[in-house]
Amino acid sequence: MPSRRKLILYSLLSAAIPACRTSFALPRSGQPILQLMARSDYQWTGVAVSREGRIFVSFPTRSEFPSFHVGELRAGAPQPFPSRDVNESFTNVNGVQMDSRNHLWVLDSGKLLDKPIDSGSAKLVEIDVQTRSVVGTYPIPPRLLLPESSPADFRIDPDGRYAYVSDGGAAGLIVMDLKEGEAWLGLDRTVPQTRANASFIACTHGNYRPLMPHLNGITLSDDNTLLYFTPLIATRIWSIPTRILKDRKLSSRQRTREIRTVTSEIFPSAGMVERKGQIYLGDVRHNRLAVLDAATGKVTFPSIPSPIRFADDFVTDFTGDIWFTDSQESIPVSSRSAYRLFRLHWPR
Repeated sequence: MPSRRKLILYSLLSAAIPACRTSFALPRSGQPILQLMARSDYQWTGVAVSREGRIFVSFPTRSEFPSFHVGELRAGAPQPFPSRDVNESFTNVNGVQMDSRNHLWVLDSGKLLDKPIDSGSAKLVEIDVQTRSVVGTYPIPPRLLLPESSPADFRIDPDGRYAYVSDGGAAGLIVMDLKEGEAWLGLDRTVPQTRANASFIACTHGNYRPLMPHLNGITLSDDNTLLYFTPLIATRIWSIPTRILKDRKLSSRQRTREIRTVTSEIFPSAGMVERKGQIYLGDVRHNRLAVLDAATGKVTFPSIPSPIRFADDFVTDFTGDIWFTDSQESIPVSSRSAYRLFRLHWPR
């Protein structure tokens, strides 16, 4: 197991942001500043920011093997969070999220490279960041998983009751009622919108064949009434009302009738987030950021000097800024450079 090299954390103070800061105009959203916040020699995908500005990151176990899965950036380096013992209970963490109550949620996929999923390990874990204690563990029911399943992305309702989990390995969308302890396939694996529509993505460095090609990136609308979703190998983004997904009386076929196309002819990476009617995501084929107007379906591409190599796991913090990583997932490991953490900051 290689040792973790030092992660360089840049000051969050505006005056201390490195010289690579880039400003660009986004449609109807003011003038955000792109800020490089941190670098890592290990691949990270997930990022979450607490109400107090504490930064949490997750390191998946794919082609690289970090010594822990979830960390908090402190004093210039990631430290195991909430503890090394809790980290040892994880198999492969694919993301982290912060809910409105300032609780950190962790998605453990239970899936290792080239192995069937350990269905007993796939779970969501809820952590109180103030007390550093696990306050809830919510297994994903094995009956909703297939051997090739790989929970890829997730979102938590603001009140912490419902969770939505995408299955990038076997397709389908899992809905979990965390209060009642129930879970079901909100969209089953026969729904074409949850499945990849090709076998690879033609990128500048060669064809990319992802480990999780099916339903991957998901996010909630600003008012939490819609879930946006897309497979990793797809050229469209869809939406479906969350009330439809929560209605257990409906069949998957009935729910499918409520799916709407938001945009087409885009190559979304594994993450997105909505802010004031604009959906921010990555264009995996062209190594760039994309901004989608949720109302019109129009997509624009901000001009950024530095390519964003597989923008991943977009989240908003409590101030309205957007954070994301470039996980370089579509690039061969031997050709990757340091992984980066970015913030889109709106001056106030």
